[in-house]
Amino acid sequence: MHNNKTKKVEIKSRHTFANACLTSYQKFIAQIERVKGSILVEFREKFDANKQLFDLAINEAETLAWKTGYPQLVFPTLAMERVQAVAGWDTGQKVIHQNNSV
Repeated sequence: MHNNKTKKVEIKSRHTFANACLTSYQKFIAQIERVKGSILVEFREKFDANKQLFDLAINEAETLAWKTGYPQLVFPTLAMERVQAVAGWDTGQKVIHQNNSV
């Protein structure tokens, strides 16, 4: 039979574990946000593509990453692939428009 002291220890243990999980999750989210920011800054400086297209590409990558068991490992690669695709598309569109205007 549990006494009050044992119950208090169990509750404190659960509370401590929950706090550790929350802290870990917050660090995890901050890491993803830092990666997002650095990728967006890098590509926005290099390309004139619509900011909204880059944001959509990053959001798509994040959504796909969360569907995996390891989003923190998958997200950077997916984000780079998506943003590079937007940059390539934007470059292609500019070439098409230049050719059509000549």
